[in-house]
Amino acid sequence: MGRSPKARSKGVENNDKHGRTNVPGMQNLEALAEIRHLHQTIWTLRENLETLSFEKDEAVQKTVASTNQEIIQLRATCQALRGELEKLRFDKDEAVQKATRNNADEIAQLQGTVAALRESLEKANFTYQDRQQKMAAQHRDEIRQLHETIATLRDMIEIR
Repeated sequence: MGRSPKARSKGVENNDKHGRTNVPGMQNLEALAEIRHLHQTIWTLRENLETLSFEKDEAVQKTVASTNQEIIQLRATCQALRGELEKLRFDKDEAVQKATRNNADEIAQLQGTVAALRESLEKANFTYQDRQQKMAAQHRDEIRQLHETIATLRDMIEIR
């Protein structure tokens, strides 16, 4: 800035109002440096976005795998309960035949036991279905939240 008007007019050195040097070719170098910096920033943001996307996908996959494993376990439990119920029905029929021969009061007691077991099984089935619905809702909410997070991050990236 302390240069004479004569030196400035020759193009040796000139500073603009932001303090950048206006030496011929320097503006191109500064522009190239800024472009390189912007490319690096874009690359870094893309890497961050890919990392977040990978982490989200991994979390979703883990959740799905966990849910699928739980479904498999619950199905196995239901199958075991069905087997038990079939066994109980067989045992009940045998006991009813014996009870019919022996004692009418015992028949009534066994029928009450069967009704309680059915009610228990229905409650367990209802609880299972309710649990499945809640889990599905939680998964939908989590996926929605992850999509919102992605959208927010994209918006933040676009703002920058």
